[in-house]
Amino acid sequence: IQSDANTAKNFYNLFGHLYQINQDTVYKFNIANAIWVNKDISLKTEFADLIKKNFEFQIKKDDFSDPKLVKIINEWVNKNTRGTIPSIINELSPDTKLAMLNAIYMKAPWAEAFNERQTQEKTFYLKGKDTTKAMFMHKYEAELSYTEDALWQVVELPYQNNRISMFIALPKAKNQIKNIQNQINIAKIETWEKAMKSELTNLSMPKFTIKTEAINISDFLKKMGLKEAFSDVANFKLMFDDVNMPLGQILHKAFINVNEKETEASAVTIELKTESAREIPIPKEFHANHPFVFWIKEKESGMILFMGRLDNPSLQK
Repeated sequence: IQSDANTAKNFYNLFGHLYQINQDTVYKFNIANAIWVNKDISLKTEFADLIKKNFEFQIKKDDFSDPKLVKIINEWVNKNTRGTIPSIINELSPDTKLAMLNAIYMKAPWAEAFNERQTQEKTFYLKGKDTTKAMFMHKYEAELSYTEDALWQVVELPYQNNRISMFIALPKAKNQIKNIQNQINIAKIETWEKAMKSELTNLSMPKFTIKTEAINISDFLKKMGLKEAFSDVANFKLMFDDVNMPLGQILHKAFINVNEKETEASAVTIELKTESAREIPIPKEFHANHPFVFWIKEKESGMILFMGRLDNPSLQK
């Protein structure tokens, strides 16, 4: 019980910290949580109080047999992602008794915007020998946090006020990302970030927009060990007064748009270090002209807000 209480408290502190970003006028940032419960289901009072207090959940009771509920839920999603994700579901299964939603939206300007006059069309290398054309943004001899190892180059692109940053991990060799991307985990990311130092860098990267369809991530969670929650022996008795239900589907949908001025994402100040006088270094070359992994991180809490892989910048989803 103490462990559950500590977990709730830690999440409360984390969400409280993220909600503070909303007070920063530089960013447009929103986190919203809601739970829809079928009219014949009752949540335990203790559970309802907990999620309202710690996670600012909106609790709504409705008739899950009413087709209009799909529209109501999608309108909530659309509103809380500022129109970037218009919908998440097309229908509700007759067996569905509860829907829990989390939406996160962010729109943040770069600490130093890319010069739009330097954006130009270049080649992006796809799988095998395939290529496509994309509009590439550039920074020349920019002071950026950078590191590399035998297989990867990693760079940090901060947003204004330096609270949030995008990190890009680029394989040194083309056609290797699917062979080595499984190396990337929290420990690997932390190792890279600790090794970063300010480097003069020539950087190019494509403008891109990613729009995913609704993805059922249930199978991924089962592979991570969360099997019992989806089975008949699932125990959610602390949530409900008179029933116990396993999880059905967990759907995830994402949108991200990266351009010269800002990043807009939903699922939903550069630090200059002074050094003593020395010879002008040769800039690092970081050219993201083949598939790469990226993540957007709130730096004080260490929370990764968005993470993805860009395979083809010319595709819109």
